[in-house]
Amino acid sequence: MLEAAALSLRGFEHREHTEVGKVSMRQLAELRSAAPALAGKLFQRGRRMQRGLEEQWVSARFLNFVFMKLIRTDNSSEDFRALVRALDAHLAVTDEDEHDFYHQYNGLDAIKHVVMAYEGDSPIACGAIKAYDDSTMEVKRMFTAEAARGQGIAVKVLDELEAWSRELGYTRCLLETGKRQPYAIRLYEKCGYQVVPNYGQYAGMDNSVCMEKTVGQA
Repeated sequence: MLEAAALSLRGFEHREHTEVGKVSMRQLAELRSAAPALAGKLFQRGRRMQRGLEEQWVSARFLNFVFMKLIRTDNSSEDFRALVRALDAHLAVTDEDEHDFYHQYNGLDAIKHVVMAYEGDSPIACGAIKAYDDSTMEVKRMFTAEAARGQGIAVKVLDELEAWSRELGYTRCLLETGKRQPYAIRLYEKCGYQVVPNYGQYAGMDNSVCMEKTVGQA
């Protein structure tokens, strides 16, 4: 911005002897002294514009959060399956050579309870539960589209899954995530989950982190 002001000043000096008329040394000195103030005003105006854009961005994200809708469905949902494909593509990278092992336990046939989050008609997040034992639901297939992250949507999906588990008579939610997904671990800890010994097929898997939460009373 200061460079632009300097260019304008140089241009003014070059026009000093044009047909417009000669500029006095006093006028030139006044322009030079005014340049920093002009630059300051331009800077402040730019900051106001930036703040305005930031406020619009925050407002848009807030409205997206407010008008987000949650829908209960099942594994037949095409929107759910599309998000799961995106999740599996992500896990294929983060799980590295262990992906095939984990993928075999992520089939959709046994999943009957799915929660979808929508922004308008666009699916932006999902999660599911399936019965692990008579009192426990296992949380599966939690995923938020990249453009919708950082808005607390996954927390809402998880809350709905826990509420659904209680309605079905279950008192505990159990889940497995990976050490290579620290953001997922932080999410579950924030929501009240605690680390437990690896269960079932995840016993002995160094990359696995298993967690549980009490969601109801027996």
